[in-house]
Amino acid sequence: MDIRTIRFVLRHVFASLGVASIILATASGGAVIDDAKAEAAKDAEAKEEAKLLNKKEEVRNPAVEAILANKPATPAELIRSAKILADLKRADLAKPMLKKALEANLSPEDLIRLGEEIGSPTLIAVAANGELRPEGANIAEAVFSAMRARLRDPQYVDSLIEKTCDPSPEVRARAAHTLSQEPGLAVSALLRAMKNADAKKLLLLSEAFRVIGKSATGPLVAALQGGDEETKLAAVEMFGRCGDRAADVFLLGPVASSKSSPALKKAAVEALERLGGATPTPQQAAQTLVESAQLYFGGKMKIAGEVNGKVMVWRWDADKREAVGEEKDAEDGARILAARFAADAIEAAPQNSFIRQLYWATLLESLAYAQGLEKPLDFEALKKASSQGEPDAAALVAAMDLALKSKRPAAARLCADGLAEIGKAEEVLYPTKGESVLVRGVRDDDRRVRLASAKAIIALKPEKAYPGSSELLPALGYFISTSGERRCLLAGPNATEMQRWATLLSSLGYHAEIAFNGQEAAKLLLATPDHEFAMIDMGISRPTAELLAQQLRHDNRAADLRIGFVAREGYFDQADRAAANDPLSRSFARAQDEQGFRFQLERLQSLRLREFVGFEERQREADAAVAALLELSQTGTKIYEWAPIQKSVLSALLSPVMLGKALPLAVRFNSPEMQTSLLKLVNRANLSPEMRESALAAFQRHVRTHGILLTSEEIRRQYDVYNRSEKLDKATQKLLGDSLDCLEGKTAEKK
Repeated sequence: MDIRTIRFVLRHVFASLGVASIILATASGGAVIDDAKAEAAKDAEAKEEAKLLNKKEEVRNPAVEAILANKPATPAELIRSAKILADLKRADLAKPMLKKALEANLSPEDLIRLGEEIGSPTLIAVAANGELRPEGANIAEAVFSAMRARLRDPQYVDSLIEKTCDPSPEVRARAAHTLSQEPGLAVSALLRAMKNADAKKLLLLSEAFRVIGKSATGPLVAALQGGDEETKLAAVEMFGRCGDRAADVFLLGPVASSKSSPALKKAAVEALERLGGATPTPQQAAQTLVESAQLYFGGKMKIAGEVNGKVMVWRWDADKREAVGEEKDAEDGARILAARFAADAIEAAPQNSFIRQLYWATLLESLAYAQGLEKPLDFEALKKASSQGEPDAAALVAAMDLALKSKRPAAARLCADGLAEIGKAEEVLYPTKGESVLVRGVRDDDRRVRLASAKAIIALKPEKAYPGSSELLPALGYFISTSGERRCLLAGPNATEMQRWATLLSSLGYHAEIAFNGQEAAKLLLATPDHEFAMIDMGISRPTAELLAQQLRHDNRAADLRIGFVAREGYFDQADRAAANDPLSRSFARAQDEQGFRFQLERLQSLRLREFVGFEERQREADAAVAALLELSQTGTKIYEWAPIQKSVLSALLSPVMLGKALPLAVRFNSPEMQTSLLKLVNRANLSPEMRESALAAFQRHVRTHGILLTSEEIRRQYDVYNRSEKLDKATQKLLGDSLDCLEGKTAEKK
């Protein structure tokens, strides 16, 4: 460490300890320490001078002096004074005032009066100032909570509605600002007030809507879509008077729908004209709705009003006759909008095949995220959400086609579930052109879609080969190749470092596999469905990290793998390029310690968390796949070739969690490898007696079905195993003896 570095470190040590000097007795480096002491003394002296200057400045600031001289005492005075002091960069004086206001322990009624007295803008400013936290945020939340609670009182809301029509502009503005704290209730109440209102009152109510601003758009849309005729007319009227021009697309539904009353259609056209838009024909309106639905469904349009990835989504509660808001992820909001626009479009053209396709795809996508991606299709929930009754098989095929093309796996998965319930092989698996949507689903990048599609094909019980039928069993074989462990991959040229991180991951419950080049990494990652993520060092070769990632992304077995690209000096730009435009990748600097590695791991695991398939679900997938294969093996169908999945079944026989479930499948394979594997299981001393008995039963069935496929040497070794069991327990001796009886009996039969 050079002198300059030592001096830098010592200065920061002195500063952190807050002392002028530290005496260090060393044999060398005294000059360095003396220099550091001198510099530390200068720093301390400079800080003292700065404090004195600040104090003098405080005294010289007449605004600060005036506020302190007034001695604010009431909560309102304290909050106003605190805001001014914060604006004057004196948060240190402002925070004690806010704390004093909090300690007043105001009742809900006092908090409401406080909010009305000082106004929302002041409270919002105090809450948003980071230097005033937590006191500023706490006092604002207390006031707003009390005001929102009060707004649940219908009589109080009615009194505010009356005040929005008061002759005094100040009274009207204050009432509207109070209503804006609960836009759903406010809009619902204002719409009710519009009934039988004269022109003057309508104008004043419009002012209140304008004060509420864009936050009124969502409740208005909810009223427009779910309210009764009178409510819809009021909502359209208010849209035209003070609506957001960017939201005029919501008026197209009443214009386009064949179910709209003449009065509602006319009001919607007039509202669009007031907003400066052209008067569309029903066909033009439907086309615009379709385009809007496609933009949101395709992820090309973000929903307005997003804050920190969240949006408020509104629906109309018909019983309460009010708009109800719920905070959702912005992506969910976009899905809901896509479904709403498609629903409006299908009202205009219910026979249009593309609109019907879009309607069911958007509805199922929204439903999938609402119910949870791991859950199968709930037909009751679908019927409740649909305005078009239940879909038939043709509708689900069309919707799945669009979902697959649009990369919307959640919708595709539910379509596959639906086809398993209501489809027939003739109408689904044998299209006039190309392959069926279920065969395409079996190849999809999303593992949920692949499994659901495979299960649907089996449920349809085809009796003859169909285009792509050879892909069914390999898709299911992948799922049963599980080891029953949480796995991850570490790929890099440094064996010591890889082993260090593997040890850490072991403590976190992962079995970490290590690869030293790209070929090894790809082989390991594609062999099992258990890998949850991979950390790939940019220094890896054969192939490089970038080429390896491209290879994995083009293989559906690893398309959803979370990948961390780890870079050291000279590789940072390369890592950033590798992770660019890949939502399932991150680039990291090489971690220097355990804490840094854990941080990187957490960031990697957080990528598209809702779509992530965790350990428990992976085990359920394996169970479902083996059950599907067993069902298929019992049908006697000769459509499928089983040999391609023998390796998967052999792998399952080595897995503690899959062994018992895969044993019945093993009998299906007419191969020496399978018979040998079954016999080895019979001989395994570390298996439970029950499992060895099951293995023996499978071995006996295999020999009866396919004959003896063991070599003479293998048979001789089995006699040796039996002979060495002389001192073992009688149950083991009987087990091994039964295996020989099976071989001898079958040999006698063959002779």
